[in-house]
Amino acid sequence: MTSDVHTTPASVRPANLVDTAGRRWKQHLLELPPYDSGAHIAPGDRALYQTAIVQARRAGGSTRDIADFLGRSITFVRLSLSTAGEGNTTAVDHVEAILRSHVTDGTYQVGDVLPMTRQLGNELGVPRDAVAGAISRLAHDGIMLSVYGRGTVVTDPRTPPTGRVLHVRTASGAREIWPLRLGPNVQRIRNTVTDRVIDGTYPEGRKIPSAKTLADEFGVNPETVKNAIGPLKSCGLLHCPGARRAGTFVHPKALSRLKSAAPTTF
Repeated sequence: MTSDVHTTPASVRPANLVDTAGRRWKQHLLELPPYDSGAHIAPGDRALYQTAIVQARRAGGSTRDIADFLGRSITFVRLSLSTAGEGNTTAVDHVEAILRSHVTDGTYQVGDVLPMTRQLGNELGVPRDAVAGAISRLAHDGIMLSVYGRGTVVTDPRTPPTGRVLHVRTASGAREIWPLRLGPNVQRIRNTVTDRVIDGTYPEGRKIPSAKTLADEFGVNPETVKNAIGPLKSCGLLHCPGARRAGTFVHPKALSRLKSAAPTTF
């Protein structure tokens, strides 16, 4: 997916983004090019992000603060620091980095079923829990999906699976069809949010209700709401500008993306 890259000069950024006493770490992030959700970062710009994140961390910014300011995941910030040799790298970080690299270099392709967590743990020399933690992070980013009673499959965050079945390829090369059972509340919330974008209840460029507000509406906990709308962020229907604008917003190009997407994309 091609990203809509643009740089906003610091002189026209909101005043609350300008450095204040005790917040000098923000200076290192102000000139980075913003990316909308669902867009890939070019290698050159990824290097810019890594350098800026390391400088911001050294200047006192926490991993959470940096992630919120950039509107990116904590995982993205953590991996940037880890790649640069900064911060404390845990077993989960180590496994996550390896699995991500395997997806990037094609060792694991979309539709591939991963080895069982115990097997991966033995191969990588880490506890099974570390593998499960890494997969959980990757699932949050839409890169993998764990299907209860079956296993974990590599997915494309730009086209998260929402149908009733999932076509997978096992380690032996065999093709299988797995029944896909999303939690009923997750599917209901995801469908409702998508419908509200289509009918204009949630207009393009406007903020949607908070996870807590939606949780109260649907009678679920906020974590269920986050699980429901996570893939909608990964594929670019929704996005979180971060500290530039707090909250979750409908992407300005959401309707055109819906029209050009496959029927099961969202």
